[in-house]
Amino acid sequence: MKIGLLFPGQGAQYPGMGYLLYQTESIVRRIFEEISDACKIDVAKLCFSSSDDELKKTENSQIAIFTVSMANYHHCIQYINEPYVLAGHSLGEISALTAAGALPLCEAARLVYRRGLIMGKITNNDLGKMHAVIGLRTHIVEEIVDRMDNPNIQIACYNTPNQTIVAGSQDLLRLVGEEVGKYGANIVELQTEAPFHTSFMKAVSEEFAEVLREQKFSAIKYDVISSVDGYLYTNTSSIMENLNKQISSPVRWKECMVQIIDKQPNLVIDMGPGRVVESMIKWTGLKCYSVEENLDSIKNIKTEWIIHTLKRCMGIAVCTPNKNWDTDAYNSGAIKPYQMIETMANDMESTKKSNGDEIVKALELLREIFLTKMVNPEEQKERFVQLCDETGYDKIINIFIKKHYDS
Repeated sequence: MKIGLLFPGQGAQYPGMGYLLYQTESIVRRIFEEISDACKIDVAKLCFSSSDDELKKTENSQIAIFTVSMANYHHCIQYINEPYVLAGHSLGEISALTAAGALPLCEAARLVYRRGLIMGKITNNDLGKMHAVIGLRTHIVEEIVDRMDNPNIQIACYNTPNQTIVAGSQDLLRLVGEEVGKYGANIVELQTEAPFHTSFMKAVSEEFAEVLREQKFSAIKYDVISSVDGYLYTNTSSIMENLNKQISSPVRWKECMVQIIDKQPNLVIDMGPGRVVESMIKWTGLKCYSVEENLDSIKNIKTEWIIHTLKRCMGIAVCTPNKNWDTDAYNSGAIKPYQMIETMANDMESTKKSNGDEIVKALELLREIFLTKMVNPEEQKERFVQLCDETGYDKIINIFIKKHYDS
């Protein structure tokens, strides 16, 4: 199954986030403890006992969101196949890169904590705020900002085709609100303390660059899309550049989602606290779960997708033309293997459990059916490639194809 994992940025925080899983799951408690030790703070107390105002502070919200996101990731990864693609909104990009192996957990936590402390320094400088324009196409918001012709109002995030974040002084944000109101759109203040992702943050970006220069990044194991430009990372050298650039450059989340759509995942999961990311991808039409709302479904993903794959094997078997008219051979080499696949699928549907080898068994049984039906090797391979594309079991099926058709 091709699963995309999405991680939120600042603004997703709320008091008590992560508490339920912390109470019941040892791996979640371990993540909280490791990050607390690494950063020399009590992250559990921060997440569970802070007031809303305290948690909104940049130096608190960033490490808190990162911790809950990584705890959710480590809890959920046991229920799914390897991630197919990852992306993170602003701060969430560090979460995505950490999940992909670019940084060890504790190093990433320290990086996030220092990022929050640095960015939090400017909140008393009255540089401005961030507001979301909701219900208006991006190009119209751009035109409004361009007409104002003032460097103290800028676009900070391109979230969806109809949600754009603007940042700047309160007076200019008020004028933007008046203009977007003429189109029937709304403008809402965000839970952030400063005009992040704009040129107002240049000094912060320069200070954070010094921190990034101390950091070594490893090769990533999965595809990760950068929210700076909406493109896939192709090498580790661009990680430092992008993580620094994102502080003073707009978040290109809409472009990230276009990339996700192009990769055609079967499902995406909002790994963070709340459902902020989930709300920002509704326009894509992608099937989306959030950890907080759909954990039971996430736990059953692996089993449900194996059942789906077994049924696709059955469907392919039925749709493949037969050239063998020996009734006994057909019954033993086609009907019986088909029934065995069907039995596996039915057993899994009733027990909701997998023994781990159903896919391999089904592939061998499907090949037996092909051989019995006298399907030529080229067509057999095409069918297995089709199955691979449809189900996302790339490793298992490609190994099978290489064993039987590419040797």
